[in-house]
Amino acid sequence: PGADARWSDAGYSYTPTSFWEHLPLVNPFEQLSLPDRLHCVHLGLAKKLIGLFPAVLGSMSLRSIKKQKLSNFMVHVIRNQRNACDSSTVPDSFHFVGEDGSVDDARMDGNHYKTILRRMPVALWVAMKTIKGVTQDSDNRGDVAILIGVIERYFKCIVALLEMDAALTYEFYDDARLGEVAQKVTHFQSECNTLAALLNQPNLWKRTVKFHIISHLPHYIRRFGPPRGFDTQVTEGNHKVCLGYGPPLKPKSKVTRPRIS
Repeated sequence: PGADARWSDAGYSYTPTSFWEHLPLVNPFEQLSLPDRLHCVHLGLAKKLIGLFPAVLGSMSLRSIKKQKLSNFMVHVIRNQRNACDSSTVPDSFHFVGEDGSVDDARMDGNHYKTILRRMPVALWVAMKTIKGVTQDSDNRGDVAILIGVIERYFKCIVALLEMDAALTYEFYDDARLGEVAQKVTHFQSECNTLAALLNQPNLWKRTVKFHIISHLPHYIRRFGPPRGFDTQVTEGNHKVCLGYGPPLKPKSKVTRPRIS
């Protein structure tokens, strides 16, 4: 069948041409996937990586470790880290859920995930010290060592993402800094693929489109300038304000099918 029929079967309307195609000096199809820091790094990769902690903790079965208590302790450490350079807050309802790992709190935004990501290294260090202290007299020292090894790899993934995010904050970019971005992206992807192998989840990152999109960051920065120029955090931060002036939102169950024209 033709393109019109295929889109119609999928529930979309199809228009073969668009005024976007004729805009001067613009490639609209390329801009649709522009990897801004908010959606790609903070609401995308950071959220997924943070939510993997229960899966990391569940990679080994150790009776001496109360996993839920350790998870709650991690949340406590993350919420209460404060210093002169970090006065941000994390919602009290933030917690890890599910054996496969996820984060459950609809009120969290990109800034919250960015804050949690910055605090994860200290929380993980405390978690590893706690595990070693609780299991030092355990008969399953081999299993403990394997679990610590998985957490250490997870720690490296968190640090690699922080380093990549830091490389996206420069005010200008030359070839050296673009090379740095490419190196940080490759390093982060390598660490995450190693973690996926340790968790026996080879397809873990294949289902995450943003894990691939970050490979194009140097190209987008070269074309459009520093990431702060196409970061949507500022505009999306005004959503709550704008909602107060508009009609009530419809429940998701009543929202009509999307229309592409």
